[in-house]
Amino acid sequence: MAGKRRSYDAEFRAGAVRIVTETGKSAAEVARDLGVHESTLQNWVHRARLRADAEAAGERIFMNSTGWRNGPDAVPSPVTVGRTRASALE
Repeated sequence: MAGKRRSYDAEFRAGAVRIVTETGKSAAEVARDLGVHESTLQNWVHRARLRADAEAAGERIFMNSTGWRNGPDAVPSPVTVGRTRASALE
């Protein structure tokens, strides 16, 4: 039986990413300290880096059901960033 899915607010996610990027600690170490699954934190860090790279290039980037899209004409799709892959496939 699976446990209840935890959700984290944007401030918590941003703070966790900041700890990884600014302190040089590994995502695994920070995840253990915060009680977050390592792959979850790695996904947050990866997405933050994609957004930062796109912003530096003057592009917009959004998540849709098929993955990340970027470019000057990128527009948000009906699928929101916070939805799980399973619910996006329904």
